[in-house]
Amino acid sequence: MSLEDLVHRLVEDRSLEALAFLTSSNNDDVYEELVGAAGRVLADEGSDPADDEIVDTIRQRLIEIKATGPLIDALGYDSDPITQEFAMGCLAEIGDMVAFTPLFKILEEGKGELKAIAASQLSLLTNYDFGPDAKKWREWNVRRMKGLAEQEVEDAEENARRLNLRLKGTKVTDPN
Repeated sequence: MSLEDLVHRLVEDRSLEALAFLTSSNNDDVYEELVGAAGRVLADEGSDPADDEIVDTIRQRLIEIKATGPLIDALGYDSDPITQEFAMGCLAEIGDMVAFTPLFKILEEGKGELKAIAASQLSLLTNYDFGPDAKKWREWNVRRMKGLAEQEVEDAEENARRLNLRLKGTKVTDPN
C-alpha cells in the first residue's frame, strides 16, 4: 500500500491500523504527511473523541522523534492555518530553538490569529513572554545569539587552555 493510500485511510476512514503503521515509520516523507493529516483531521467539521486520539498520537510521535524539519515546513504559506497551528504547538513542545526563526516570521508576517498563536508558542519555546511585540522578540533573540557567540569563544579558550596544560604534562580535571 502506498503512502498516499495509508494517509487517505487515516484521514478519511480514521484507520487506526494506518495510524499505527505511519507512526512507526522513521521516514521524513511520512512525518510530513502525518503533519498534514493531523491538520486535516483537526479541520474536519464532524470530529469526535477518536479524532482527538489520532491527533494526539501523531503529536506525540512527532515530538518524540523531534521532527522539526517537517514541522517547520508545515509553517509555509501554502499550509492551511489549522496545520500551521498544529505544527507551531509541536515545535514549541519539542523545545528546539531552531524553531525560533520560523515562529518569529509568522509573528511578523502572519495573519490574524496565527500571529497571536506564534507569540504564544514563542513564549512556550523560550520561557519568555513579549506577547505579540515583534521588536522585543527580535531584541531578545539578538541578545541570545550574542550570548551564544560569547559562550562559544569562552569554550574555545578553555579548550585551548586545557590542551596547553596537557602538552606541558599537567594533569587537567574536568570541572563538570
